[in-house]
Amino acid sequence: MALLLYKQSARTLPLEKRLTTLSASADADIALPDTNDSVCYIEKKQDGSCQLETIKGKGATINGRSVKHTKLAFGDLIETRDGITVFLDIDGYESKKEEDKPFEELNLLLNISDLKSISKIVLGKLISETHAEKGIVLLLEDGEPSLLVGAEKDGMEFLSGFSETIIKTVLLDKKPLLSNNVLTDQRFTPSKSIVALKIMATIAVPILRGDTLYGVLYLWNSGPGYAFSEGTLGSAGFYAWIFSLLIENNRLRQGVPANMKRAVTGRQPAEWHGLVSLNPDMISLFEQCNKLALTTSPIVLYGEEGTGKKSLARALHETASPGAPLHMLRLKHKTADVLSDEFSLLATMDFNSTGRRKPATIVVDGLDHLPRDAYAAITALIDKFSSSRWIFCMEQHPDSETIRFDERLRARLGEIIIRVPPLRERTEDIDPLASRFLDEFTRTYGKNIQGITAKTAGALHMAPWKGNVAQLKDALQKAVIAADSDMLEADFLDREPAETGLTPLGKAKEDFMRRYVRMALEMTGGDKIKAADMLRVSHRTIYKYLEE
Repeated sequence: MALLLYKQSARTLPLEKRLTTLSASADADIALPDTNDSVCYIEKKQDGSCQLETIKGKGATINGRSVKHTKLAFGDLIETRDGITVFLDIDGYESKKEEDKPFEELNLLLNISDLKSISKIVLGKLISETHAEKGIVLLLEDGEPSLLVGAEKDGMEFLSGFSETIIKTVLLDKKPLLSNNVLTDQRFTPSKSIVALKIMATIAVPILRGDTLYGVLYLWNSGPGYAFSEGTLGSAGFYAWIFSLLIENNRLRQGVPANMKRAVTGRQPAEWHGLVSLNPDMISLFEQCNKLALTTSPIVLYGEEGTGKKSLARALHETASPGAPLHMLRLKHKTADVLSDEFSLLATMDFNSTGRRKPATIVVDGLDHLPRDAYAAITALIDKFSSSRWIFCMEQHPDSETIRFDERLRARLGEIIIRVPPLRERTEDIDPLASRFLDEFTRTYGKNIQGITAKTAGALHMAPWKGNVAQLKDALQKAVIAADSDMLEADFLDREPAETGLTPLGKAKEDFMRRYVRMALEMTGGDKIKAADMLRVSHRTIYKYLEE
C-alpha cells in the first residue's frame, strides 16, 4: 500500500487509483501551492512503485528541489498547499500487522514537537513487536554517535551499557546488521563490551534518509532463546525509516538551524540590496548610504579588506542609478604600465552622455595603494567625468598620515567619508551572513544542506575572521563543496594557523625591503632610477615593492 500523509492537516490520501493528479486546481487530488503552475500526476506501476510525471510546467517540489520526473521513495517530502506532504510506501514490510495501523499513529506523532518523546513511543513499540530485551536510538552529533533514548522490554528507561563496536560497524557500512551469535562473530571479536554485556543476538539498522546518515537503531538480547529473524530485521528497517522521517519533521518544525539568530532572538536582519545585518552600526550605515544615493557627490568607503566596501558601492549605484553604467577600477596589485593603460581606456569612455538621465558610477578600489606619480592621472579622470558618481574604496582613512594624497587629489575625494566596521566588531552578523552564504552555495552546487551543527556555529563565532566577510564567505563555499551530509560540519571549515606573536620570516623580510625602498626614494626625491642605482637593483624591483 502507498499513501500520502499531510503533516499540517493531519489527513491521508491512499494512492488507490492508477493516476493521482497534482496541480493548483481545486479539483486535483493533491493541491499544489498557488504559485506552482505545474500539472503532474503520480502513476502507480504494476510492480507497486510510484512514478511522478509532469505534463505542464516546472514540476513538483520534492525534498526541496524542483523535479519533473522521478520515482518516489519512502519519506519523500512534497510541497503542497497544506504545507508538507509525505510519501509513504509500506509494500515489502510483511512483518507489519494490519491491525497495528502504523500510519494513523505516525500521523499523530508528526504533530509532537519533542523528538525525544516521540522516539520513546516508537522505540517502545518496536521492542514490544520484536521481543528484544533492550534497544537504543543513537543520533550523530558533529560526526559522533550520541544516545537519544533507550528502553527495556519491561518499559524501564535504559541509558548505558551498549557495544560501541557494533555501532561503529553499522556507521561505517551504512547497512543493516543481524547477528544471532555475537560472541563468536568474527566481525566483532575480540570486543570487551560484547563479552561484558553477554550480548547473544543483535540487530542494528542505520537511520538513513537518502545519503544522509542520522544515526543507528540498535536492539539486542542476552538470552540464547531470543534469536532475531529476517522478518524482525525488516520490521527494524521500517522503524529506522520512521525515525528518519520523524527527525526530518522535527527539523522542519524547528526551522533551518542556519537561521539561528532568527530562532533565538526573533529579530529579522535588515536587508539592503542583498546585504544583511543585525548590527546597529551597519543598519545605520545602510540607511546613510540609502540617503546618499540622492547626491552625486564623491563618497569614500574605508575599512579593512573584505568588509564589503565594493558590495556597498554596488548597492549605492543600484539605489541611485539602476540601469546606468557601473565601472569598477581596481588599482591594487597592478603595475604602473597596466594602470596607465586602464586610465587611458577609461578616458575614452562616454560617461558624460547628454542623453543619459542617470549618472554613471565609477568605483575606484584601492586608491590608497596608488603610486604617487599616478595621482595626476586619476585627478584628471575625476575632472573629466565630473558629472559621474565617484565612490572610492580604501583600507585607510583618506587623511591618514601613511597615505599623504596631494592637495588636488584629496580635494576631489570630498568630505563624505564612511567607515565600514570589520566583522569582529559586528559578530551578531556572523549568523545571518552564514545563512545567506549557505543558501547561495547550496543552490550553486546542488547540495541538500539544511543547516549547520552547533559545533560549526561555535567555530564560526570563535574564528578571528581577519579577512572579514570575504573570508567567511570563502570558508563556507569550501565547506559546502566538501560537505557530504545535510548538516554542515565544523570539520569542513578552514582552520587558521594559531597565533604565535611573530611575523613569518618571509613576510618580515618583505616588509623590511619595502620600507628600505621607500627610504631610498625619499633620499632621491622620488626618482626611481636614482633609487634603483643606489640600491643596485633594476627599476622593476622598485616598482614591485611600491605596488605591494
